[in-house]
Amino acid sequence: MVEAQNNTPEVEAQMAEIVEFLDEKQARDQALDIILSFTKTMVNRRNFLKTDVIKKLLNLILEWREEEDVTSKCYQCLINFALDKSYIAKCVESNAARKTFEFLMHNVKPTSSSIRTANATIVKEKMTEEGGVFDIYEIKAG
Repeated sequence: MVEAQNNTPEVEAQMAEIVEFLDEKQARDQALDIILSFTKTMVNRRNFLKTDVIKKLLNLILEWREEEDVTSKCYQCLINFALDKSYIAKCVESNAARKTFEFLMHNVKPTSSSIRTANATIVKEKMTEEGGVFDIYEIKAG
């Protein structure tokens, strides 16, 4: 993939336009694919700094929560943005960090063959204000 130049006004305007396409149902999937591809590198992630991409992704997750392909792409984008220190404060302010962590806890299960999780045991606990119950993995020294 060719990386866009860092923070040029033209590139930032293009990224802002792509983010706006998230509001249009016909263009949403293509916009998500483009954003996902651009969030794979730090240089390209930084071109979204002046946009409200985090909030738009969270809105899509809420609006399309029954559509696994949409929510999965949104979470992949949020995870990629979280790799960049420039976005950490934005993710925390918008509650994206918590939502992404909850998504990962629900969907990423350790395997018994994993070195890090060989000593994991499941502990059930209430974790959300909504009263949801999660599988919490407690890793013991071993």
